[in-house]
Amino acid sequence: MKLRIVIPDSFDEVTVDQHQRLTTAWENDSLTENEKLFEGVEILCGITMDVMVSIPEQDVRKIVTALKFLMDSPQSDDHPLQPSFTLEGVEYGFIPDWTNLLLREFVDLEALAKKGIYENLHLVMSIMYRPVTKRVKHLYAIEPYVADLMQAEKMKQAPMSVALGALSFFFHIGRTLAYATLNSSTNR
Repeated sequence: MKLRIVIPDSFDEVTVDQHQRLTTAWENDSLTENEKLFEGVEILCGITMDVMVSIPEQDVRKIVTALKFLMDSPQSDDHPLQPSFTLEGVEYGFIPDWTNLLLREFVDLEALAKKGIYENLHLVMSIMYRPVTKRVKHLYAIEPYVADLMQAEKMKQAPMSVALGALSFFFHIGRTLAYATLNSSTNR
């Protein structure tokens, strides 16, 4: 029997849900290193353990090697902000004007960040990216924010590259603000 295995080769091909499950497996101290690797293959390639045990060990090692990019910490410059993306036929847009962030958006984002950004990434994504309601060239409007668990569940299928780009956006803003604060305090 010939088995076709699809191996993701970038964060574009890994969903937020897969990344969350992978992180949970890798942080599980009760699993051995091999069990963590096999769990990763199962999550990312959709191969059940029943099927995996019938694959030659060297082929499983090749798959694990191909997935090495996930084990390295993503660099913030590797994932630019994607202002919009399409998921299941719906265009989602990043909050276009952060200077007019609503208090409930800010409070929810802050609370989720305190609870753990990666564990709650699908919830964070549902705040930052919402369906586009109107578009004129590169400008767009998005739906008003409503805490919606159904929307958050949809965001589990978003590409991890989009999520990393959004997180990178905040990293760069935080770094810029830290430098600006440092410079303004030393100029006194």
